Amino acid sequence: MARSTPVQLVEKAVQSFEQESRRHRRVPTSHPRVITISRQLGSGGRRIAQQLGEKLGWPVWDREILDLVADQSTMRYQARMFEALDEKAQSSISALADSLLGSVDRNVYLHLLPRAILIIAQNDGIVLGRGSHLLLPSALRVRVVAPLDTRVRNLMQYEGITEETARRRMLVSDQERESFIRHLASQLRPRPAAGDLESHYDLVINTDTFGIEGSANMILEAADMKLEMRAVA
Repeated sequence: MARSTPVQLVEKAVQSFEQESRRHRRVPTSHPRVITISRQLGSGGRRIAQQLGEKLGWPVWDREILDLVADQSTMRYQARMFEALDEKAQSSISALADSLLGSVDRNVYLHLLPRAILIIAQNDGIVLGRGSHLLLPSALRVRVVAPLDTRVRNLMQYEGITEETARRRMLVSDQERESFIRHLASQLRPRPAAGDLESHYDLVINTDTFGIEGSANMILEAADMKLEMRAVA
């Protein structure tokens, strides 16, 4: 069975977004519920997000999809999603994007990415990475971690690579992700203090302790509390 390409995944996700947005236009009292998941490479965060998506019936927006939606070459996707919203939502997103990043050139990635995340957050969904926890304070913001040795073993198993390669990839990934988050935070207004970035998570889970299934269940319970899932389901 052939795997879907990133562009095909984006097209499918955008079509789902358009349908959900139009459906919610007829239910103005509904409030979008969003879970953001930041994770260390090899910690199992993506598998947890997939499980949550299946349990809740929500789309999972992973970092590759977000990058494509935000990229200049595929702005048509962002435009389609934006147009699927009503005028009030469009105005709110434009105002919030401007307040977050000021007068940044609208054609640069760092402005388009937050705008894409804000658009996505108009519907129920799960957003994986890309600093979404900094942009969506009303979401349930989860951080998934695991000890280095566990992460290395997981990466070796799922990628079929050597321990040396896994450790090298882990080091590069950790540095790149920390650099990206700090750079995004430095562009926001008001700017989060460098030492306070960890405080922007509602829940930090160690998958070495709780496993994938247990972690997913913990997130569902936390979502019940913060997002009032049962009250609005």
